[in-house]
Amino acid sequence: MIRFKKLIFYILLLGYLVVVLGFVSGKAGNVVCSNLNIQIKDSLSNRFITSNHVKNIIDAENIRALGYAERIVNTQELERILDNQPVVKDAQVFKTIDGTLNIRIEQRLPVLRVMNERNQSYYIDEEGQVLPLKRNFTMHTLVANGFIREPFNPLRCKSIFDKGKDLSEGQKTIFDLYKLALFIHNNKFWNDQIEQIYVNEEHEYELVPRVGAHLIILGPIDDYKYKFRKLYALYKKGFTNVSWNKYEKINLKYKDQVICTKR
Repeated sequence: MIRFKKLIFYILLLGYLVVVLGFVSGKAGNVVCSNLNIQIKDSLSNRFITSNHVKNIIDAENIRALGYAERIVNTQELERILDNQPVVKDAQVFKTIDGTLNIRIEQRLPVLRVMNERNQSYYIDEEGQVLPLKRNFTMHTLVANGFIREPFNPLRCKSIFDKGKDLSEGQKTIFDLYKLALFIHNNKFWNDQIEQIYVNEEHEYELVPRVGAHLIILGPIDDYKYKFRKLYALYKKGFTNVSWNKYEKINLKYKDQVICTKR
């Protein structure tokens, strides 16, 4: 008998919850969207996309948002449009019953700015995505220039991986630069130390440090991690008693040795 009463109680409770939730859902659907809450991650240091930019996208795409009942607002469509923006890594859009349309955006993080021979300039992010420059905003990141012949158009090519497996000389240079930039970015010491990668006529790599007037000759991409270990040992041990300003070049090209050229 007690079990039967409990069963009846749970059935009535379930029915009550269904009715209440249905009422709340119907009422929420009629709530007018009266507020936009736009949150952009790392917006203080990275301003590739702003709240005004998001609002302009909503207007340009004729998204029914402010002033419309929440049931009319298509959050999935808005998410899709925002995710297709080159500088957006992830977008989440959802509604709350107080009439707020919430938009949360994670921006892409550039690890390299490329300036090629054709005077084209663009960013590459940590996933290899090609990003256009942003007017009135320059991201402080590693810069690569010199004999870079691969022309990437951010409007046509969204990723350095879009070109396929058969790499031209210029494409290989971009891949090499991406690997170097990602390695430097992910290492706090080198990220603080290196500010520029120069590609010379032999398509070998030279590094320009933030501190000191010397040039670091990295050479080919081969064994670049080992070369950085040699350089780290030199910085930590070899330059403890001797100033690095006395040297013009530090050459890491040759195996098991570091050649320092004095001024």
